[in-house]
Amino acid sequence: MPNRRFLDRLRRRGSRRRGHRPALEVGPDLDERDPQVLFFTSGSTGRPKGVLLSHRTNRLRAMVLPPVARTLCMFPLFHMAGYSMALNAWNVRGTITFVPTPTADAILREVESRRIERLYCIPAVWARVLEADRSRYRLDSLRCVDTGTSATPPELIAALKEAFPGTTTAVHYGSTECGPAAILTDEDVLRKPGSVGLPALGVELRTTDASELCVRSELLMSGYFDNPEASREALRDGWYHTGDVASVDPEGYVWIVGRLREIIRTGGETVAPVEVERALSDHPGIAEVAIVGLPDDHWGELICAVVVPRGDKVVALEELRAHLGGRLAPHKHPRRLEVVSELPRTAATRQVQRSLLVERLRSKPPVT
Repeated sequence: MPNRRFLDRLRRRGSRRRGHRPALEVGPDLDERDPQVLFFTSGSTGRPKGVLLSHRTNRLRAMVLPPVARTLCMFPLFHMAGYSMALNAWNVRGTITFVPTPTADAILREVESRRIERLYCIPAVWARVLEADRSRYRLDSLRCVDTGTSATPPELIAALKEAFPGTTTAVHYGSTECGPAAILTDEDVLRKPGSVGLPALGVELRTTDASELCVRSELLMSGYFDNPEASREALRDGWYHTGDVASVDPEGYVWIVGRLREIIRTGGETVAPVEVERALSDHPGIAEVAIVGLPDDHWGELICAVVVPRGDKVVALEELRAHLGGRLAPHKHPRRLEVVSELPRTAATRQVQRSLLVERLRSKPPVT
């Protein structure tokens, strides 16, 4: 933001020049806390909300990432990650390449041709890249292969380390509302698999009595556009309430258990969908899985596994329950199975739209 005293001096200097217009014409006064941009949330749990971000907030967010010369971005500019990465590239006088359609070949082709140093992909896109024939491309320019945005399986981190030796890997946790909140750095990704790491620079984290993770920093949004009720609910006493259920280990590392609104209450017990999904992720017949709770007269909520089979595999409910035996308590096992060709996801971040799944399944009679 321009310094106001400096601008005043320019105005006075210009007015003293006889016969000349002022050297600089300035529009309405701006404050660094004034809104600069409006982003809409992904809407993975309901109707998207407009997130107001100030000039100051965006400037600070652009300075969080370490500087590299050449970055590839799989996010569109209407997504907070893409916007921040673009600002970061401008801030360090680097270059950024956008991939309109993040297929594995499109990404790998740009990495080779642009000599990309940092590649940040969400787990679903990394899965495509890891399955592709990478031997066709020269990828030795890569220095950072990062991930985040959604739950990151430990198996993905191990696969990245194997596929891109000599690179660093970090897991980033944050949101449009709070910006970067935590990071699991390269030194810890194998030691703390599944964690989102420690608070980012200048960020404070705490959990409530209900285990909800809260964030306080200079990177928080100003509020939701034209939605004071939602703003008051999210921003309380300077803390942003993320809606994520988290635990913190003795070393201060944060572990995301699930979403507060997605916690399933079945038979008097609470179950985090992410925990069940992780336990099922290595099932040989499953390509993707989402766990949701459905209303049930007997259980309160019934645990339902929504599965995308791997290839032509046939998956049965009892098979899933047997797979979880010895891993999770019986009350966390699914009692209903739905097989689908694909999971509904948000366009930009590829997050599973659980609320849409629940809506669809509530009106559909069970098949198992």
